[in-house]
Formats: sequence, structure tokens, C-alpha cells
Amino acid sequence: MTVKKNYYKLLKSEESEHIMAIQEYSINIRSREIFLHGFKELPMGDDEEELGLSFREAQKFLKNVTILNNISKDPILVHMHTIGGEWRDSIAIYDVIKASHAPVILIGYAQVRSMSSIIMQAADLRVMMPNTDFMLHHGESTYSGEVQTAQSQAEWDRIRTTPTMMKIYADSAKRSDRFRGKKKAVILEFLNDKLSRKGDWYLTSTESVQHGFADGVFGSKGFESLEKIRSKRVIKRR
Repeated sequence: MTVKKNYYKLLKSEESEHIMAIQEYSINIRSREIFLHGFKELPMGDDEEELGLSFREAQKFLKNVTILNNISKDPILVHMHTIGGEWRDSIAIYDVIKASHAPVILIGYAQVRSMSSIIMQAADLRVMMPNTDFMLHHGESTYSGEVQTAQSQAEWDRIRTTPTMMKIYADSAKRSDRFRGKKKAVILEFLNDKLSRKGDWYLTSTESVQHGFADGVFGSKGFESLEKIRSKRVIKRR
């Protein structure tokens, strides 16, 4: 009886450590799942506000994807719940997904907006929860320092950051039924017109699929459950 009690105590301890690892490090190695979200720690009593993804989340994500890639090339499931984040840190996450040897399935929760909408485009299978909204925009930029420094930063955004962002959206849209056969220049003109007129362009989960920014909506045909999604044959996009 003592041996049996000790055995269950050990199992309970290991499970507790496993759950702690998920909470602290945002990874479930057993199931090959990663949880991507931003957070802000505030003193007790203060209102908590998510500021989006930062260098901390980007570094943690890189480590987690590397760990799972070193174990096997089986698909990685990423649960993403974030308002977006800093361009450089978020585009680093985009690059990590693109560089992953293992295919990446990404599910968007609550809101796939701003930089999280860019991150989603890197995944090999992109799934929206039914009540999640998708939003794309040009984003916000703030500059500081000497006049020349601020001007250089603004110029870099104009010639590098914005074109990179728009190319990512256009490449995804080009694969959709809505834009099939359209030249990329035509798609870019459409996207730029939408963003110029709306500022923040919101889409439902279904509309995001129609425009090529997602592959399916959770609960729809072929995406009825996590098990069904994970059983799909996912081929690495290049």
C-alpha cells in the first residue's frame, strides 16, 4: 500500500511540474503545443493591460520552437491570443515560424490584429476561432532622438517596414479564391485602398478565410475539432 501511495504521489508531483512548465514557459512538450500571448505584470491593485508581444515573448517563442524542432519534425500547434505587439519582436516570431523545420499549425483566439495578423501568415495551417476578429492596418510609429534620427526612422518604415508588411498580406491574399488569378499589383492596390479608407480594416473569421488570411474556421467542415485539425496533413509552406 505504501509503494502504491508513493507511486501516485510521484505521478501527481510530475503532473504538477508539467502544468507549471506550461504556465511558466508556455510550452507543452508532450503534445507539441506552444501558447503565444503578451502580458504585463503590474503591482497588486493596478489594472492589468496587455501591451502585446515584446522581446520576452519573442525570445521564449524561439526557444520553444527550437526545443520542439530538436525532438521531431511532427507539426507544432501554436495557440495565439494577443492584440499584436512591437514590429521587430513580432516579425522575429514570424521568421521563427517560417524557419521551423516542423510544420506549424496556428489557432487565433479572440483577436488576430495588427502584428498578430502578420504572425498568422507565417503558419502552415491557419485557423480562426469562430468569434475571433481579424484586423489589419498600417500600425503606429513613434520616433525619438535628434531630427535626423527621427527622419531616418520614418524613412526606414516607409521603404522597408510598410512594404514588407503589405507584401506578406498580398502573398496570402493571392492564394485565395477571391483574388485567384489577380496580379500582385492589383491586390496591393486593393489592400492599400482599404487601409487608406478604413485605417483599421476588420474582418470576421469567415471573411479572413475568404480573403486568404486564414485557412479555416474552427467548427467548420474539416476543422470540427483540435483532433481533426491536428490530423490534417500539413505541408511546410515556403
